[in-house]
Amino acid sequence: MGPVGTFKDVRESVETAKSLGADPKYFRPPWGLYNIFTVIACKKYNLRTVHWTLHAYDWSADTSTDDIISRIRYRVKMVI
Repeated sequence: MGPVGTFKDVRESVETAKSLGADPKYFRPPWGLYNIFTVIACKKYNLRTVHWTLHAYDWSADTSTDDIISRIRYRVKMVI
């Protein structure tokens, strides 16, 4: 993804979080796509990037918050 798309992703994420009353501190790059533009955009918004080693399928429209939490807890227990 180029600079325009990357900055748009980060900006929209920050705006969405703030509109919900959150003060974001972290940014998880969509699909783990990470490049120099991600670094620059995150610095602009004072965000730290985070990555993952498992998928919670949080992108699925029919996945609830409880589903995501359960998947992560189950998989973390399997790894540890």
